[in-house]
Amino acid sequence: KDPDGMTGTADSVYYDDDLDGPIADLSPIDDDTQSFTVFGQTVIVDSKGTVFDDVSFETLADGQVVEISGYYEGEDLIATRVELEDDDDDDQEVKGEIANHDAGTGDFDLRLPSGTLVPVITDGNTSYDLDTGPSDGLYVEVEGRWNGSALVAEEIDGADDLLDDDDDDVELKGPLTEDGESGWSVKGIHVVLTSATEYEPSRLRDNLRAGTLVEVEGYMQDGALIAEEIEGYEDDDIEIEAPVSGVSAELGTVTLQFPNGTLDVITNNATLFKDDSDGDLNDDGSFSLDELAANEFVEIEAYLADDGSLIATTISREDEISDTEVEGPVQAFVPNASITVLGITWTVAPETEYEIDDGNTDADTFWNTIEVGMEIEIEDEAPADGSADKLELDLSSEDDD
Repeated sequence: KDPDGMTGTADSVYYDDDLDGPIADLSPIDDDTQSFTVFGQTVIVDSKGTVFDDVSFETLADGQVVEISGYYEGEDLIATRVELEDDDDDDQEVKGEIANHDAGTGDFDLRLPSGTLVPVITDGNTSYDLDTGPSDGLYVEVEGRWNGSALVAEEIDGADDLLDDDDDDVELKGPLTEDGESGWSVKGIHVVLTSATEYEPSRLRDNLRAGTLVEVEGYMQDGALIAEEIEGYEDDDIEIEAPVSGVSAELGTVTLQFPNGTLDVITNNATLFKDDSDGDLNDDGSFSLDELAANEFVEIEAYLADDGSLIATTISREDEISDTEVEGPVQAFVPNASITVLGITWTVAPETEYEIDDGNTDADTFWNTIEVGMEIEIEDEAPADGSADKLELDLSSEDDD
């Protein structure tokens, strides 16, 4: 790692997907989101937040075999990348913990971090690469073929041994799974929490549970990760569409320009950079901060950290400047005059449109309903002038809370 703490030189890079199998039950959720299943596991894809390779959001179809990377959120796998497999590629795979192992037949269920159980059938052609025999709780990768109701295993491998006991600067991300009586694990690596472990946010200490998405930093000892810090993922419930006024690749920040102020957004090594513009010269669907220039238009999904800073989970570079939009919690408002979100204040005018939960409403009803902390979407039509053309209040998010 370089002294600035932001850059470094990789000694090695290892990549593996989370699921590789056929799409089934493809169904739209809304204009930008679809769901489908692979091996019975529900997968969520987003037209803005998912990177697609050899397939697109619009061309996904039942029966296609896809390789999926992402993270588990509750019972769903949120896809960050989907790649269409070649027609002649019949290797399909999934990772998880063995459950309900039948010593007689060798068959078992594979429990994914979401809790989904994938039936696995073994036979005389199944090969094993395990330090011990298969047993409940063992984290494995199963390769085989899906017969429509179960995965017929061709090969069963143990968790990849990527970490050694002399690794003293380890960062591991993923969902927590219960590790028998010994505590927690992340992607098959046992995590040891000590009295010196720091929690971010601090409330995470008493709220760890299976499926919680975390980043663990620490060092390896006796095959386990000794956690020096454990940080929970935050919900990316803030969305912004706006032009860029400045970029600092060194600091990892993007400054957004509004008619009524600027807003700094912080990126980190978990931020997904998606390039939907003609400026994607290497055609890999991604970009780096030093490629982003002032006056380009971006769409950002982000969350507010405990210190009030705005952390980007996804930044998409777009071709054309469109309406400026901000979705986030209400900080302050003056009825029939102004509203403040993320430190930016918009005025309202007689022409401003009002909606509550996607339904049109009048100004009086809107201002009598709104409260600080409620989720709101503000639209300032291009060219943006600092006056809100539409205010949409989302009461459903309050019900979810």
